[in-house]
Amino acid sequence: MRQYLFGATLVAVALTSIGIATHGGVPAIDQTYLATYPSDAAVYLSMVAGHRVDRPPLPSDPPWSMSSVRLPFRYRVLAPWLARLLPFGPVLSLALVNWLSLGGAYIFVLLTCRRLGLSPAASACGLAVAFTFVSHLPIYFGPWLTDGLILFILSGMTYAFAVENFWLFAALGVVGLLAREVPVVLLPAWCARDWKRGAGATAVAVAGVILERAILGDADGSGLTSMLVHPAAWPQVFVDLWRQGPPGASFWPGAYWPPGHLRSLLIDVEASWGWGFAIVALGAWLLPREALARVWPVMATLVVAAFGMSLIATDVSREFMILLPVVVVTSAMVINALAARRQFVWLALLAALAIAQFSLSEANVVLNQASWAAWSARVPTIQIGIAWAAGAAFLLRADLASRVTSPGYTLPHRAR
Repeated sequence: MRQYLFGATLVAVALTSIGIATHGGVPAIDQTYLATYPSDAAVYLSMVAGHRVDRPPLPSDPPWSMSSVRLPFRYRVLAPWLARLLPFGPVLSLALVNWLSLGGAYIFVLLTCRRLGLSPAASACGLAVAFTFVSHLPIYFGPWLTDGLILFILSGMTYAFAVENFWLFAALGVVGLLAREVPVVLLPAWCARDWKRGAGATAVAVAGVILERAILGDADGSGLTSMLVHPAAWPQVFVDLWRQGPPGASFWPGAYWPPGHLRSLLIDVEASWGWGFAIVALGAWLLPREALARVWPVMATLVVAAFGMSLIATDVSREFMILLPVVVVTSAMVINALAARRQFVWLALLAALAIAQFSLSEANVVLNQASWAAWSARVPTIQIGIAWAAGAAFLLRADLASRVTSPGYTLPHRAR
């Protein structure tokens, strides 16, 4: 285990270093402001700095406080709080929190692969493949959100579920609510193992959510949280949510879904992991029953959560980033099976495809914005990747058939 953990740490450090070097670099030690603020970075950086960072302060501005942070970002205090503990400027501190969290997330998913019996080499290669996609690389381009930290939380919960460690699973889930809200959706997955513990952990998390909102939500005197917490207001709140969705919802179906919304949503979903979805389907089919039983509840919940969050957010591909553990495990399974069949040419094609995907997912140190836009429009990586997955399915047809006909189907090689 110690040797495996050392190797997993080396892989995590290598991938994190590559991501930092090719997508943005390291900011100055004392940097407070950015030239441009990707997504909601200005909000989180203001929580680290303790003042607005998107413009110079004006004499008419009221004193900065948490009540000036708009909802729901006001509740996501964990990453800014950790960043404030570091002795650097807000920009570097928040970036370090996310980069270190990403490294920890990589280690957790590699340990999950080990628990499922996948070889170390296949696990590392599966992580490298998942690393290249559109839904993941932008975290390095804009590491001033909570994405790296929430991936660490969710990857840790996936590992805890695989090794049947309830207390680690519950602790990460409850603490993770201070980073983003998605762990409260993942906690009920433990009900597949023990419904009492799963329900108990979920109840504690829900109580924590209500308590945090009661403390932070009414700091501006709006009365919003009091309205949400009071049971008499719940019927109207549910009606409004059904009709309009949460504030900022882009694809919420509600009572009326405008024409074209479904198509736009599916296009955004397709762009998130692209041909990786074909790998997910193939790898999930290949996973032995014993391995699948260890992780399917938490992985299915992650998929449902990703689709659910995409209905209430504008950046769909970013919401689908939480599928990293799913993509890594299934990619490692496909690579493990191809290596066992000695299909090294097909694995080499996968490596070439992953390099192309890495280059075209986001503008980087090699391709500037203009070159990246031109090449990404010309190279049909999704179609090529799906064709590769179809070829892999043909090469592994015997394994796919054995997965159906043999209850005792196991991995060709198990990690030691």
